[in-house]
Amino acid sequence: KGSIAVKRTDKMEQIQEVVELICKLLLDKNYRGLKELLTEIEPVDIARIFDDIPSANLPVLYRLLPKRHRVHRLLL
Repeated sequence: KGSIAVKRTDKMEQIQEVVELICKLLLDKNYRGLKELLTEIEPVDIARIFDDIPSANLPVLYRLLPKRHRVHRLLL
């Protein structure tokens, strides 16, 4: 159980770091950087990240997602 909890905590920390980076890129209006970052993230992780992003920013992020990620996000 201990190693699972550590892995989960590490993943949560990684997700939080990505959320902070996305928020910074949004503030800087660095949409090219956002698009590149979003293409590198697995669809399941994107769903977790979107849960932590302010809802006002979601439409912009959704438009920047690769098409394969958009479909997956709609299904979640």
